[in-house]
Amino acid sequence: MKNTIRWTIGAAVILVLATIGVTREGFLQSHLWGQTQESISMPVTTAEILIKDWPAASQYIARVMIEKYGQPGDFNDHALVWRNNGPWKRTIVYRTAPKSASDGMQDSVLEQTVHYRVPLSKFEELSRFDSRVVANRSRNELASISDSEKMNFLALNLADEIVIGWRNAAEARFLHDQVSKLAQSGKSSPYLEGLQFRPDKESGEENE
Repeated sequence: MKNTIRWTIGAAVILVLATIGVTREGFLQSHLWGQTQESISMPVTTAEILIKDWPAASQYIARVMIEKYGQPGDFNDHALVWRNNGPWKRTIVYRTAPKSASDGMQDSVLEQTVHYRVPLSKFEELSRFDSRVVANRSRNELASISDSEKMNFLALNLADEIVIGWRNAAEARFLHDQVSKLAQSGKSSPYLEGLQFRPDKESGEENE
């Protein structure tokens, strides 16, 4: 009688444990599968998806840069960033124009930087030329922010001419206005097509 009771209890315990084991295993499989499915089905954020909510001008400039230089190395809801793309040390497309650099121009969302050491004696002259051209002495950088790559080429080419003493700020501003008008009428200029100087340490040191 005791043996029968023990056998019955043992069988019941085994059955309960087996049932619990199956249920737990099934739960874990279901839970992990759910996580896998969720991770697979989560949308992958890309620069193209991110900029869909940006202002039209910023979207356009961002797409031009993606078309020319490929996907940015870093991006978030506020900016796309490329490094060492083409002649540039860094290219940034902002969602909205930074107040500190836009000079009131809402479409000035494209900032492009070269490695360039500006002598301290030229900082004031550069600031008189264009507030959107910024020299960073500690990082040996010269940057321009505008509404297009052509305008950044123009600004930095003229900044270089100021640094090497070819022009003063007033002369550079006058030429900038003239070339900008040519660009708006569909005409081109070497100032708009690329950097007319070599953006490296040697060129910066020569400017000392």
